[in-house]
Amino acid sequence: MSVVICCPCGTPIDAEHLDVVISLNCPQCKRELALEFELPLGGEGSSIGSPRRRAVLTVVDGPQWIGERFLVPVDVDLQIGHDLSNWLSLDDKDVSPVHCRLKLQSNGSLILEDKASTGGTWVGQQRIGKVRLGAKQSFRVGPYRLQLEHDTISGSAGIPSQESDEELSGLLPTMQRVGGKKTLFSRFVTRRYQIARGLMAVTAVLVGASNMLGLHGRTTDPWRWPPALALGICMCVALVFVSRRVTLADRRLRYLSVGLLIVLMLFDAFSGLPFAAASQGAMAVTLALLVIHSNPPMGLAVSGGLVGAVACGLLLTATILSLIS
Repeated sequence: MSVVICCPCGTPIDAEHLDVVISLNCPQCKRELALEFELPLGGEGSSIGSPRRRAVLTVVDGPQWIGERFLVPVDVDLQIGHDLSNWLSLDDKDVSPVHCRLKLQSNGSLILEDKASTGGTWVGQQRIGKVRLGAKQSFRVGPYRLQLEHDTISGSAGIPSQESDEELSGLLPTMQRVGGKKTLFSRFVTRRYQIARGLMAVTAVLVGASNMLGLHGRTTDPWRWPPALALGICMCVALVFVSRRVTLADRRLRYLSVGLLIVLMLFDAFSGLPFAAASQGAMAVTLALLVIHSNPPMGLAVSGGLVGAVACGLLLTATILSLIS
């Protein structure tokens, strides 16, 4: 799973070759963000490999984003809450507009402070006001549980700790829904962002191929290979780009993928490619059902997944028909 980098102002930041990057500048507010810290001599993990580490928050439980990892910049005040202006925006009714504040110290410890939230910030079974967390420790914000990990510069993380059964069976009302018995459908709902991203990746390849072959093989006004190939590649790259960002912290980016699919659907409809147009419309419906709603009912999310499977089937059919015609 890749790591998401966000500035405290909420701006997602792209970075290539992250393993050789020590700091980054936010393209929006121009702030320089330090990404590495150095473990003190004799500290936990200092004898294993490089003493330099990066801190990553991993969503290990919650209604969405399970498995998503967020890189924590050093010595910066960061806020978590419901508002879009937060560093990490968690869309849930049990999360306050500004729920808690955290700050990564230069030695790798994380200072976590509750901001008078309604549901509280919890470490284990304790509601905290302000606490210091080390590697492999976790905390709860509403229905989410986030775990602090220290990654090596090469990106390999330490072994995450598992909270005891006694802790997970605590009487925290906001966590009973998360820690309860999970069915196949409930797992589908909690992992719907990852499923949506996978469906979009498959769609990107099939859209590029079906459009390239369909436009080249049209009986009236067919395209030549170079422009058909160029358009197919552009469509594939654009959809891959938005699919990788469908689970970013900024919820406004959810609409980008749906809007792009609608634009491509209209293009294919006017270009005489009905199968491709119908499949992209179905995929737009899938994303709307899976990710735009902050906490969709189980039936709605499962229906979205089925529509997505049908959309991929239509695209595959369109590609095969273009190949054999």
